[in-house]
Amino acid sequence: KPVTPAALISAAQLRARRYRDLLAAEDTLRISEERFRLVVETSLDGFIQGLADGTVVSANPAACTMLRMSEQQIRAAGIPGLVDPADSRVVTALRLTGGRAELSCVRGDGTRFPVEASFSQHISSSGDMQVSVVLRDITERKLAEQQIMQLNAELESRVERRTAELTAANQELQAFSHSL
Repeated sequence: KPVTPAALISAAQLRARRYRDLLAAEDTLRISEERFRLVVETSLDGFIQGLADGTVVSANPAACTMLRMSEQQIRAAGIPGLVDPADSRVVTALRLTGGRAELSCVRGDGTRFPVEASFSQHISSSGDMQVSVVLRDITERKLAEQQIMQLNAELESRVERRTAELTAANQELQAFSHSL
C-alpha cells in the first residue's frame, strides 16, 4: 500500500506526541504516588489499608507506634483484632462505608485506648473492595474532658456550699434585724 511521505511524517509525529504525553503522565503519576507515600509515612495519624473482610494490607509507621505492634502483627490481627470487642460501637463502625466514629482499640500489650477513626471504602483497580482507616489517638483529649468534668463537679459543689453558707448568714441577719 503506498504511503505518502506527508502521511508517514504525520503518523510518526502523532506517535511521538503520544509517547511524550505518556511519559509525562507516567512522571505525573510517579510524583503523585511519591507525595501520597510521603504523606502516609510521615503522618502523625495511624493509616491502615485493608480489604472489606477485615484483612490488613498495610499500616503506616504511626499506626505501628500507636498500636505498639509491627506491621506484620497488625496484618495478622486484622482490622477486627485491633478494635476492642467489648466496644458496642464496633458493629456500627464496621458497617460504615465512610465516616467517623470513636472506638476503643487494643494495643499489642493488651491495653485499651480511645481513638477517633475515619473510614472510607473504595474499589481498587483490580475490582476488590478496599477499606482505608485513619486512626487518631484521643487519650489526652479524653483525659482533659474527664478533668474538665471533675473540675465542673467540684465547682458546682463549692457553689452549693457557698450558697448554703450565704443562706445561713442571711437568715442570721434577718433574725438579728428582726430582733432589733
